[in-house]
Amino acid sequence: MPQRSALTVIFVTVFIFLVGFGIVVPILPRYAEDYGASPFQATMLLSAHSFVQFLAAPFWGRISDRIGRRPVLLASLAISGFGYIVFALATSVSVLYVSRIISGFGGASIAVAQAYIADTTPPDQRSRGMGLIGMAFGLGFIFGPVIGGVATQFFGLSGPGWAATGVCVVNLIAAYFWLPESLQSDRRRRDASLRVSEGLRVFQETIRALRDALRMRGVGVAILIYFIVIFAFSNLEATFSLFLGSRLELEKNTVYWLFAYIGVLMAIVQGGLVHPLTVVFREKRLAIVGTLACAVGLLWMAIVGNLVGLMLACIPVALGNGLNMPSLMSLISQWAPADEQGRIMGASQSAASLARIAGPAVGGGLMGAAGDGAPFLFGGVMMFAASILAVVYLKGRQENEPAARG
Repeated sequence: MPQRSALTVIFVTVFIFLVGFGIVVPILPRYAEDYGASPFQATMLLSAHSFVQFLAAPFWGRISDRIGRRPVLLASLAISGFGYIVFALATSVSVLYVSRIISGFGGASIAVAQAYIADTTPPDQRSRGMGLIGMAFGLGFIFGPVIGGVATQFFGLSGPGWAATGVCVVNLIAAYFWLPESLQSDRRRRDASLRVSEGLRVFQETIRALRDALRMRGVGVAILIYFIVIFAFSNLEATFSLFLGSRLELEKNTVYWLFAYIGVLMAIVQGGLVHPLTVVFREKRLAIVGTLACAVGLLWMAIVGNLVGLMLACIPVALGNGLNMPSLMSLISQWAPADEQGRIMGASQSAASLARIAGPAVGGGLMGAAGDGAPFLFGGVMMFAASILAVVYLKGRQENEPAARG
């Protein structure tokens, strides 16, 4: 299949997957609040999902290095759909936790999709390919919240879960018929382990893959910055709906529309601006600008007192994340060994999952202990630290330079 067609298909696959994600996640903490959860308990729903994803992502990536990307993507979509069914049937916080754990185990799609793009694009085009995934994120958080808002209005608390299930089923069918395999048989790793039955083995392999990736010169620093970026954004993502209810007293459906607004901004940046900006400024500079923009936006959010001010503060946050995600993933992919793309991408997603574990947990804890602006203040400080790391440690590293272990 031609490169352009392959990228189109994987874009659609990731987009539909993220529509389902965008239907459920924006309002999840507020739903948990309705069942009596504290801010910490509510945001820990996102942490539980990411904890399971952290354990599973490197193995999904390693398995895809051996058997191919397509079967792993299909399996993860099926598991995620089942998790949404459990969510739709939930009547308590404990069942909500079960649903997020199942969906976390099925959340291999993004890491494998990134490896898929690495399979089908040359290094100098990879930021554009990663930008497509970033655009899928943005569009997923446009259409997902819109669908979630409508489903909530007409069908109540279970509506988003059934809507997300339907989206997952459509995605699974479409991927089965139209998604080709990207990893040719002669490029598959025959030594990639398929033994995933034991929890201890899963954990050990996850730590080993992440440790190996962090030891690679350039890759390690990029992954650390990526961790901070995801930490700050997941902190925002988990506490945003609670903040809107506490600080601005907005209804649940308004939360969906504000998430859609952020999605529009991110889609514009990642779909239309990342590639031409990368050609002019290269990924390292975009990572620096992106982290600084996020820092400004999050610190602004911490002190905002009205809806207009909040919408203005969302602009640098969305701009920064729109630049950061594809730039950092492109750098990691370029610096990773060609025969370990799946494993390194899986390791980077494990780092992201660790950030998504810590971000909501820290955000919920700070909100309960220090007020509704505390999560954004802490996230802004973290992003400023990430910008310093980017300036100091990425400055001398060349794009497309072969990977080296430190």
